[in-house]
Amino acid sequence: MKRDRVYDLLATLCLILAGIVAIYYLIIFMIPLSPLNLWSPIELPIAAISDEAQISSTTEATFVPTPTTTATAVATFMPTSTSTPIEVRPTITLTQIPTLTVTGTVSPTAKPQATITLTPDICNTLKLVAPKSGQHYNLNETAQLSWAFGRALATDEHFDVLFDPPGQGINSLAWADEDQPGLKNCTTRCTYSVGLSRYPGGRFNWTIGVIKSGSDHQVSAQVCKPPDPFNFTYLTFQ
Repeated sequence: MKRDRVYDLLATLCLILAGIVAIYYLIIFMIPLSPLNLWSPIELPIAAISDEAQISSTTEATFVPTPTTTATAVATFMPTSTSTPIEVRPTITLTQIPTLTVTGTVSPTAKPQATITLTPDICNTLKLVAPKSGQHYNLNETAQLSWAFGRALATDEHFDVLFDPPGQGINSLAWADEDQPGLKNCTTRCTYSVGLSRYPGGRFNWTIGVIKSGSDHQVSAQVCKPPDPFNFTYLTFQ
């Protein structure tokens, strides 16, 4: 009789243990991360992942151009059948690729110096040449009035021959370039001939002005003021 009771007791204990084991495995199946699970899966910490993203973002904002950062996560664990698995945080290794910076030396280029050419007043080029003061002409000779000017005249410009016979006052004798058309350009020298036979003897003053005329053949403007007059003497006796 006693042996039967012992067997009944053992059978009851086995059933109870089987129920406990079934409940244990059911809890592990439903809740893998339960403290009762001796082989619970390893969970990477969210903070480590956030730290990795923050480090990557900081690295991109600091270096220009953006270096390539390689993050290596090494998870090491040692399984054991007798103790709870040890969770090891991943080790993050940052590898910075150096950026090659090329520095060029630029030699300053000297700016060309501007050359300033001073253009004189064109009227300063109007010069009387001959006859110079004190020259003599004899009876019935022709006076050769010579001058120079720095440029050719425009179509509406003229050389005004100003002549002062004895006692008559200085007046316009002629427009030399109209009376003798070859006298439009006097950059080298121009000579205008004046017959003296019609004038009484004495001292003559002369000079040249540059004037502008309108369509009515009247003087519209004075381009250049005449230089101070030269003079010569006309002798009417032998």
